Amino acid sequence: MFRKKVSISLIVLCMIAASMLSIPGKPAFAADAGNTSSTATNMGSLGGDGSSLSTTEYINPSGDIDWFYFTGVTRPSRIRVTLTVPSGKNYDVYAYDKDLVEIGKGTKGTGYSEDYYVNISTQNIGKVYLKVIGVSGSYSSSASYTLKAQNSPDKAIKAVRDAYTYA
Repeated sequence: MFRKKVSISLIVLCMIAASMLSIPGKPAFAADAGNTSSTATNMGSLGGDGSSLSTTEYINPSGDIDWFYFTGVTRPSRIRVTLTVPSGKNYDVYAYDKDLVEIGKGTKGTGYSEDYYVNISTQNIGKVYLKVIGVSGSYSSSASYTLKAQNSPDKAIKAVRDAYTYA
């Protein structure tokens, strides 16, 4: 009986101690962004022209991969993807369509933020996935990155859409 009480007490004590541990800059047991496309974190629904979504996360530990997705792209669009990288870090961001076919990437070097456009055609309307990785073991437990997707169609796409809408 005494052993059982001691064992239960030790288990409870370990659970309490573990709940107080944290990585600097992150709360204890923070929800990490999805580590695969099937567990990707939902950024929300991207609205019409000029709307945007953003999230802030950490690449931690080394080798961590963060997957996100957003919905709401219901017509051909030009999506601006921006990844603001912590100083001295080398992170890349890849974009994939609903079928997980790569449709864009930002792969600048250390210390550079990524900024590029993805064209969404009628063939790949639907979910858009974004994957953030630390290159060559780059990571930080204290400095976060910010990932942003903005619906900003170029003038040609907007002109075609407008002509189709009003025809």
